[in-house]
Amino acid sequence: MKKTDKEILDRYIAGECTEEEKAQVIAWFVEDKYKDTLKYPVAEQFNQILEQEETAEEEEDLANILGNVHHQINKKSFQRAKRFSFGKVMFYFTKAAAVLFFPLLLWAVLHYFRSPVPVQGAGMAEIVAPRGARIHFTLPDGTRGWLNSESSLSYPLVFRGKTREVTLEGEGYFEVAKNKKLPFVVNSEKLAVKVLGTSFNLNAYPDDDETEITLLSGTVEVLKADGRNLETLVKMKPGEQVRVRKTDYRCEKKTVNDPYGYTAWKDGKLIFRNDPMEMVVKKLGRWYNVKFYLQEENLKDFRYHATFQYESLDEVLRLIKLTSPVDYRIIKRKKLPDGSFSKKKIILFAKKDFKYPE
Repeated sequence: MKKTDKEILDRYIAGECTEEEKAQVIAWFVEDKYKDTLKYPVAEQFNQILEQEETAEEEEDLANILGNVHHQINKKSFQRAKRFSFGKVMFYFTKAAAVLFFPLLLWAVLHYFRSPVPVQGAGMAEIVAPRGARIHFTLPDGTRGWLNSESSLSYPLVFRGKTREVTLEGEGYFEVAKNKKLPFVVNSEKLAVKVLGTSFNLNAYPDDDETEITLLSGTVEVLKADGRNLETLVKMKPGEQVRVRKTDYRCEKKTVNDPYGYTAWKDGKLIFRNDPMEMVVKKLGRWYNVKFYLQEENLKDFRYHATFQYESLDEVLRLIKLTSPVDYRIIKRKKLPDGSFSKKKIILFAKKDFKYPE
């Protein structure tokens, strides 16, 4: 590669080249004849960034890093649709991404994949947040958000048609990129949430009896998804929350004084504001990957008020015991036949002097 061509590539990765130079670089990556020529300058850029990042302080949230890398990994079918492959480079991305962040190189790859090159057979991708983790994501249309623990989001690599449709299982927070011509639709179990440019939280875990939508900005239309037929159940305004019972689609809409309390999980906080203990332990269980049991049935309706951030599970349990008439007992993990260990179990029970309100 000539010196002038390498300078163009450097400017492209830095986001400083002209439109004409961008088109030239894209052509290099698409055509096979440039494959061997590009290998060394790209590797050089990779090594330069690697050296810089090894001496820099880590300021990025690890979940954010892994979410972005996961988004790239799920573009396999998109990569196969192009004639040039970044397979080896992406291997080193995924290997190093657990501790490093490569803003320039990731920018170049993202820009390349979003370039207007014809795509054939583009398929679906899926982002998964495992137990006890949160994942940040950015979709092809620019929509951003977070996935909570034990959640997954599937989406097309290229949005086509009259809507931008994704499917959520679990809990997700969305900041939808505005596009009046293409509504954004989030499908969940039996429901669909239709928006334009909006920020909202959707809690739709399969094992919950209700689906919960909390709207922070914009407008939302909640739809009953019965096969191909979509029926509007309710429309929402900012500051409102809707709970939809899965069995009969019964809706309960209310105004919430602090909508952030329902989205704070994306910032590493668990906020409870007079919430029933049944809901509290369900969220704590997903957050810390443990299983809670309430010894007395009446404890389900006991209301709890607290904010947790950065506390370990042991600290949370001690705070619950200190600030409520509830105590706990931990069941030790057991080794299973396959060599793994069972999930930690915690039993909550009322203290001896506790009297339930009549």
